[in-house]
Amino acid sequence: MSSASVCIRNPFSVNLASMDKLDVERALRAFNIIREQGVERDGQFHLGGLTASSDLDGYTVRITDSSVTLTIFFHNKFELDYGSSRQLDAFMERLENVARKKAPPRE
Repeated sequence: MSSASVCIRNPFSVNLASMDKLDVERALRAFNIIREQGVERDGQFHLGGLTASSDLDGYTVRITDSSVTLTIFFHNKFELDYGSSRQLDAFMERLENVARKKAPPRE
């Protein structure tokens, strides 16, 4: 796991075991796959139950599902906003499924 600064917003409980599973580089890989292979709607890309978006300069990216938001900032700092460990686990599974997809070759 790469070194990262973490901010967790969880009104119920913090599941630090799930935090050990978060690899920022792998999440950024999933973000790129969603952008390359996903369906674009209103400036957001959708794939595998996840939505990817970024700010105008690209230094902040977001990956969300219906219950969890992962925001990755400059220098691999990130923030997770979720309601329950079950929601977070489901999000992490979706993220991993997308990250496993093979990115198309670059032309």
